[in-house]
Amino acid sequence: MSCTYTGNPALYGVGIRVAFYLLWFGTPLAGWITRAEVPTLRFIHTLFIGATLLSIVILASWNAVFPLDVYITVLLAFGSFYGLVPYYLWRAVTVCNPFTDMGRWPRVRSTGMMRQVVLLLVVGGACFQIWFWSTGLHSLPRERDCQTWGFFFSRAKLDAPVFVAANMVFIILILLGATMALMTELGMMGLPWWMAKREKSFRKMVKRAEQRGEEYSWKRELQFAQGVSDLAVFSVLVIAVELTIQWNNLTAVNDLADPAQMIPMVLAAGLVAHIGYVWVNPYHNVEILEDLAEDLPEASTSSSGSRSRRSRSRGSGPDIAVVVGP
Repeated sequence: MSCTYTGNPALYGVGIRVAFYLLWFGTPLAGWITRAEVPTLRFIHTLFIGATLLSIVILASWNAVFPLDVYITVLLAFGSFYGLVPYYLWRAVTVCNPFTDMGRWPRVRSTGMMRQVVLLLVVGGACFQIWFWSTGLHSLPRERDCQTWGFFFSRAKLDAPVFVAANMVFIILILLGATMALMTELGMMGLPWWMAKREKSFRKMVKRAEQRGEEYSWKRELQFAQGVSDLAVFSVLVIAVELTIQWNNLTAVNDLADPAQMIPMVLAAGLVAHIGYVWVNPYHNVEILEDLAEDLPEASTSSSGSRSRRSRSRGSGPDIAVVVGP
């Protein structure tokens, strides 16, 4: 039976979708051309994810959304975390070999606090999805008695037992991996002895290479593989969201006239456009920091100025990082 659903633009309208897409692709792009912009993009993206997950949890607790609304919203909010799946699969294939770990050499490292916040969001989002696939899919209200469709590299019935089971297994594995990573990050769990031994050997090798002024031989290749993996996952997610909307004949979700759609899209587009601006004007951040340094004490100002001059003399490309000390 063919049905037309009235979608929920407040959760996955075109402006919100485009904002997520821009942040998905903009962050790895910034990692290659303007690394100084990556922390800001990650922070804004994390706020988007947290706000969206909190909203869908509240609405689901009020029975104010349909199962299809939850499915699409979770794809958007949880989508960037699916980029972790290839890393963990590769680690399983290589038996956690640090010498071939794609996630070992990110273009820009996250702070410990950011890693913990992201892992908490993964754990919380995974718990919500387990509830959805086990209970919410059947307990939430339905708009009408029509078949709804999800994405499983083809069109699949949203309530089909195989589709539900596959999603449950997938999310449970993500939850287990994220929980173990969070416990390790918080110091509540250590590495097994055989992993700790290989880790120690790896760190010694990297340290010796750094002392010789060399890079780890596979560093660039692993970074490139990480970037390709992210782009592949995000491309599949964009296709999944858009095809799900098309298959279910959702209406009222492609109107940009609403400020609630325009604001997040323009915000994300502005952040991504700023990446390009900083790339073509690599001394932009240096000039800002030099202006701010005028308000610092004289000793700090002279130190900052010397460091800025050194950065100008060293930097020939867009990836110039200047640190102004207190």
